[in-house]
Amino acid sequence: MTSRQLLCSAIVVVTMAARAHADVGDPPSGLELSEIAARGRALSEYDSAAWHAGDAVMALKPSQDTIQRYIARKTDRGWTVAFGRFDATKTKFLIVYQAIQQSTPTEYQVIKHEPPLADSDAYFRAARAHELVTKAFSDEKPQRPYNISVLPSASGDWYVYAIPAQTDLAVLPFGGDVRYTVSVDGTRIIEKRQMHKVVLEEKAGSSPFNFHTHILSEIPEDSDVFYALTRKAEKGELLVTKKYSYRISADGSVSYVGPTEWVLKLVQEGKYEEIPSPYRPMVLSSTQRLLAGAPAPQLEVFTSVAGARCADGTVWLKFLSILHNVSDTRIVLYKDPLQNAQARFGATEGEILAGKYEKLLFFTSVKVDFSAVDSFMVLAPGMLYTQEREYPILGLDLKGKAVVQFLFFTWPLAEEKQEDVQRKRWAQSGFLFTESIASQPAAVSIDPKLLADCFGK
Repeated sequence: MTSRQLLCSAIVVVTMAARAHADVGDPPSGLELSEIAARGRALSEYDSAAWHAGDAVMALKPSQDTIQRYIARKTDRGWTVAFGRFDATKTKFLIVYQAIQQSTPTEYQVIKHEPPLADSDAYFRAARAHELVTKAFSDEKPQRPYNISVLPSASGDWYVYAIPAQTDLAVLPFGGDVRYTVSVDGTRIIEKRQMHKVVLEEKAGSSPFNFHTHILSEIPEDSDVFYALTRKAEKGELLVTKKYSYRISADGSVSYVGPTEWVLKLVQEGKYEEIPSPYRPMVLSSTQRLLAGAPAPQLEVFTSVAGARCADGTVWLKFLSILHNVSDTRIVLYKDPLQNAQARFGATEGEILAGKYEKLLFFTSVKVDFSAVDSFMVLAPGMLYTQEREYPILGLDLKGKAVVQFLFFTWPLAEEKQEDVQRKRWAQSGFLFTESIASQPAAVSIDPKLLADCFGK
């Protein structure tokens, strides 16, 4: 656990009623989008400052009773983070440590004040806003830690953000966040804006492109920019609402792409080139579901051809499979849920969906030790599980086969009697998924020369 997590208030996600879609006639102006981008960048900088300044302060092993909260402020020379507490009368904020940004955003020099500096102006008012929101948010009984950030608004009031904290360096949480507008004196909540409803998770690490849908409003949220800057996708992020679609660039700028129905058509035609082809079906599925107002299933799986080769007269096809938790529930799976499968090959998607296909079965007999914790995996809402696997195409003529669909058997074969036992065991961790699941039909395009040469041997 980092010092940032030690310093933040332990407050968690709450499931709140979704706000109705905003009745928006036109997309936001360029000025509005630039203001959202500026707030999102500031939120990202605040979070980074609190993190690195917190590490510098915690290295000094401060007494916990001297520090109640931290407040970060941006100056002409960079960020300064004040760590302290209220005085006995709660009319001043006593600054015990000040962490001052140096030549890089990750380097901070710490000054300890003995006696503490007494502030009755900006730090004090921001600390009151911090305390007010911390109590209001914790009263909702959230289920995970959150970070609280306090930024000045253009009007002089405060924007106070509750953003899910990263408690595992391998997992990045996003969503389930709130922005409060608090009066300039820090004593009154003027507005509460639920920016996103559910906390999703993904594996940490940069990716070339990111995508997500947004259901609570028709405009990007400040936290959308914050998450895009955190994820650092090289080609940016596509944000889709029911009416409009936006692109958040790697530098945090926000631009309007067009009506979502038009953008969906671009994706269907393969003209939105930033989306890597293996992820295009997932984008299509999520967007179509959003436009239709259809409920999400628990899991979706997508497959695409990732390579083909010939070995000893047998064609081997490599497939990339992506399993996506699209529910708002943690799902528990057997550790290798895509191991056993039936592959269905047909001339068209329509034929496969009509049951007109040729099939191959791929089963692996393994001894399952259900007592071992590592025999299972947990997918949090929004998380992906990816797998590349080669399959030998035995006894099947691929000529004229342009589409493939996989039916994955997620539970180990002949272990049905264990389902109820393990479901009870994992009930506190999430829902144990044991059903079979079909991928969306995917195109199969193989070099005819490879087929001819392979079968000619």
